Amino acid sequence: MADLASKYSMDLTETVVSGFSSGGSMAWYFSCYSQMPLGGVVAVAGGLRRPLPVGGEIQGDGSLAKNCPGGPRKLVHIHGFSDRQVPLEGRGIRSWHQGDVFEGLSVQRHTNQCGSRPDRVSAKGAYWCREWTRCQSQVPIRFCLHAGGHGMPKNWLGEGLTWLQSRP
Repeated sequence: MADLASKYSMDLTETVVSGFSSGGSMAWYFSCYSQMPLGGVVAVAGGLRRPLPVGGEIQGDGSLAKNCPGGPRKLVHIHGFSDRQVPLEGRGIRSWHQGDVFEGLSVQRHTNQCGSRPDRVSAKGAYWCREWTRCQSQVPIRFCLHAGGHGMPKNWLGEGLTWLQSRP
């Protein structure tokens, strides 16, 4: 990415990393572990794989809240409610495990210093969305479901980019 940015005069803070399915998982991985500045991430139908990042703080219930080593990141995650290929709760495949989308979102919310409850919930058109916009890091997160399965919903990229651009 840095090489591309220097060769083509790209502003990485205006660059979005995105992917679908395994590419969505790779976008999550890059987002969580890279410290490279980005405009944001749009992950579709792929979550942060297990094992989740280590480290974090002990919570009131004794659990360990994990953080993304890359720091806070603007993130839009779009997923099909009836996705059986990459189910929301994840699944084991031989020696590795697709991540639980809700666990990954919890890690990113903790990293971005967002509350557990969304600040906004909406159901417009094909998407049911939850947004965390009052994060202490001032870096928001959006999670949207659609009724379909493992597929690219119509206007998914526009939906993600519009939301990222509307957030400082």
